Amino acid sequence: MNAETVIEVVDKIIGPIVSIGEQNVDDKRFQNLKVACELVEYLLVKIANESRLTNYEDSMQRSAKFCQKQIEFWVEEHIRTSTP
Repeated sequence: MNAETVIEVVDKIIGPIVSIGEQNVDDKRFQNLKVACELVEYLLVKIANESRLTNYEDSMQRSAKFCQKQIEFWVEEHIRTSTP
């Protein structure tokens, strides 16, 4: 399974999260947003835990380094550079 397929499934299950300024629609979208945030937190914790691997096996070090680089990229690309 590739990431695009997973993203499509998650989008269909969670539904739209962007508010549009209509109370009756935005209440549901806010609930969807909360579910999306819970999912993101779950995944980030898993990735952060993987990034802390300190074993000597090459495959584990490779995984940890990959996760560390991804986290650094996300922070730089999506957090530090975002504007409110």
